[in-house]
This record gives sequence, C-alpha cells and structure tokens, in this order.
Amino acid sequence: MGREKEFALAVDEVLTPIAVESGALEPCHIHSHILIDQFDDVAMSRAYARATIAWKNDEIGGSREDVVEAMANLISSSPDHCTHCAHDMAKD
Repeated sequence: MGREKEFALAVDEVLTPIAVESGALEPCHIHSHILIDQFDDVAMSRAYARATIAWKNDEIGGSREDVVEAMANLISSSPDHCTHCAHDMAKD
C-alpha cells in the first residue's frame, strides 16, 4: 500500500474517532455515517491535541504538520448539517 493511501486510511481509523470523541464532529442521529461540524473551538483544540498525542505515539504516520493539517481538513470539510436529512425533508 502506498504512503498516501496508508495516511488516508489512518485519517479514517485514527483521526475521525478522535474528532468525534473530542466533540469537534458529531454523527447525525439518523445517518450516523454523516459527521457534522460542531463549530466548537474548545473541542477543536482538544481534537488537535489528541491528534498530536496519537502522532507522538506512532498511531499515525507523517509529520506533526501533516497530522494537524489532516485534522483541520477533516473538520472543515464536514457539513454544518446532515445533507441526507435535508434531502429527506425536501421530499416531504
């Protein structure tokens, strides 16, 4: 497996749970695969700190900057609402 692919897998397996457990992202109550940005600065700081700890513990490769950037991208690319719920509501 290539280095970039391994890093992308680590983002899914390591950083996504950290973002959820830190409260920066929250799964939709109906569509649990959709993660919603909570716009919580304290939770985001916790997520960055825990991502750095995961990097220090070799749970994720790359540089510290790569890990922090990946966490930032994960959070900023998450929607502010569930796109599936919005689509379902539009049908009603």
